[in-house]
Amino acid sequence: MIFLLDKNTIDKIAAGEVVERPSSVAKELIENAIDAKATAISVEIKDGGISFLRITDNGCGIEKDEVRKAFLRHATSKIRTISDLETITSLGFRGEALSSISAIARVELLTKPKADMVGTRYVIEGGAEKAFDSVGIPDGTTIIIKDIFFNTPARQKFLKTPQTEGSYISSLIEHMALSHPEISFSYKINGNIKLQTSGNGSLTDVLYQIYGMDIVRNIVEINKVKEGLSIRGYIGKPVISRGNRNYENYYVNGRFVKDKTINKAIEDGYKHYMMQHQFPFTLFFIEIESRSLDVNVHPAKAEVRFNDERGVYDFIREAIEETLAPKSFIPEIPLDKKEKFQTDVKQAPPELLPQTPPEKFAAEPFENTLLEKVKEMTQSAAEDHTVIKEPLHITEAAPVTSPEITNTKNNAWDVSPKERPKAAEFVQESFITKETEKHYFKLIGQVFDTYWIMEYNKKMYIVDQHAAHEKVNYERFVKRFQSKTFSSQRIMPPIIITLSPEEEELVTSFKSLFEMYGFEIDYFGGKEYSLSSVPTDLYGMNEKEFFHSLVDEFSGSVRIEPEPDMFLHKIATAACKASVKGHDRLSFAEAEELLKELFNAKAPYHCPHGRPTMISLSVGEIEKMFKRIV
Repeated sequence: MIFLLDKNTIDKIAAGEVVERPSSVAKELIENAIDAKATAISVEIKDGGISFLRITDNGCGIEKDEVRKAFLRHATSKIRTISDLETITSLGFRGEALSSISAIARVELLTKPKADMVGTRYVIEGGAEKAFDSVGIPDGTTIIIKDIFFNTPARQKFLKTPQTEGSYISSLIEHMALSHPEISFSYKINGNIKLQTSGNGSLTDVLYQIYGMDIVRNIVEINKVKEGLSIRGYIGKPVISRGNRNYENYYVNGRFVKDKTINKAIEDGYKHYMMQHQFPFTLFFIEIESRSLDVNVHPAKAEVRFNDERGVYDFIREAIEETLAPKSFIPEIPLDKKEKFQTDVKQAPPELLPQTPPEKFAAEPFENTLLEKVKEMTQSAAEDHTVIKEPLHITEAAPVTSPEITNTKNNAWDVSPKERPKAAEFVQESFITKETEKHYFKLIGQVFDTYWIMEYNKKMYIVDQHAAHEKVNYERFVKRFQSKTFSSQRIMPPIIITLSPEEEELVTSFKSLFEMYGFEIDYFGGKEYSLSSVPTDLYGMNEKEFFHSLVDEFSGSVRIEPEPDMFLHKIATAACKASVKGHDRLSFAEAEELLKELFNAKAPYHCPHGRPTMISLSVGEIEKMFKRIV
């Protein structure tokens, strides 16, 4: 039954539903279909849903004598009194959805309950009834929305391009399909099928349809329950992190929302596994007592408010930490490689294994002091990278007195210097300024598989290979792209990439600029695109990961085509992510070539993100540490 709400209840409902764009119309109608117990929902749009939007379901339908009533303001079948608001569990309860939609569009409703022999056709345009008659139709409801804002041109001009408006609907349907794997969703854009789910109840099947196999093979199940709270679903391994929060998906009592408390809990749960400015993939469902939250704080019900935010935060963070903690995230070695690896590894002879140092040996503490000094320099440089503009060397520090060496109770050697050197100070310095000097450095070796040590002009330089390669790549890309001397490299076979609706909209919007800079990407089918060419300098740099990084760089940008220089900067910045990382092995020859190219850069001292590429220690400073001079 459909009831007209009393004034007291109406006054308690938050601000009415506002039809902002086609996606808000689609959201209300799909939620109504779900609440009508539909097991199959079909959505079709044209021109981004602006000119045409059709939603068909096989739900319970609407009785003929209640059709007109459904379009009255504050008419609903979900609640009757104010107390019902506190325990509402359906997706839709605001009573003015159909009324608001019919006021700004041409609406045709076709509906038939299973018990009726014939259905009802109702046409209403701009709030005015145009037709009401009986028709022969299948069970369920179909609503056709045409010409949104046809009678309010002032609101129509604020709509974005059909492609952008369509991407909003695409995201909405994906969220609906993920939260209801038991419902079969069919989605068409301009006659082309974009998404089709089976409705077999398998969440991983829907995940595969939307995100592809790369995501499905890198997720782990999360499941935790406590009094009044539960969480279930999947979270991604750190390997599928992204440069924005677009992959942080979560639902509260079945509704897709965005919430700062939940975002914070997710990212704190991952903090020991994720690099800074990287965000994880999540898809989980939170169930909480309806009296413990308010879903009526946003006109589109896209936000929630928890009575106990701290409790919810702790619960989600702990659930993520407990899920990730037992996992090693170490790639499994195939059996044939594992056997070869085991036969190649030899146990070191006992005489070569580390021995406890004799008590009279006192060189190790000085070595520790030097390493601590270098560590201090690295940390200080990273923390103050916005100030340092040139390569660094350390100024004279306080003399280091002889350390005391004591044998602790567990027989481990404990180094306790009586006096520590003062904190490192940094000054500006010019480095290898003459063209003839750029190749006269001596490469010594590498430590920690990340930092290269070289000698030049009575100084020891420590170079971060990742920061150095980032700088080299950045300047190389900018120079070649600006001079238009770059070329494209074909990828055979093409790389297949799965894009979200937002990513798809970005790629198609910026297609001309992608092509200008040597990319070739074409529609492959469904949600997938084929990447068949990239700029030659990017070939072999994990093109798939790079392309996702590039799209991440554009995420959140104004939805207009950027200037070429802006596009170039983003390509170069994203390309930096393809640079050699710390712990990646480089040969001496590769390291030498990298350093030579670094010294030829316009500003070799900092990476594009501002971190220092190198630090230095003078020979005098080292001699003071070893008491060769005082």
